[in-house]
Amino acid sequence: MASSHVHYDDPNCPHPGCVHKMGWIDFKLELHGDPEGVYKPLVRAWWDGTGFVGQCPSCKGWVRFSTLGMSTCDDGTAARLSKLPANWAEVAQFA
Repeated sequence: MASSHVHYDDPNCPHPGCVHKMGWIDFKLELHGDPEGVYKPLVRAWWDGTGFVGQCPSCKGWVRFSTLGMSTCDDGTAARLSKLPANWAEVAQFA
């Protein structure tokens, strides 16, 4: 399975009031250095449609990223889903 990268038609963070744009994202999961703990589980979650969660680099709200779009996510839901590493936005490429 290929690493996850995406273009979202609506680039805005889904949290109300946040103006952070995430239209094109290459998550660069392979650069986190943990194939078994990060890369493989997140790529699997991406391609099976579940997606994964990470905190918006701006508002710090949980965002669920999937092939279908971005959506807000509460702490309980975030706890049940696969999570991006805390520094994901420093490694990912945005356009």
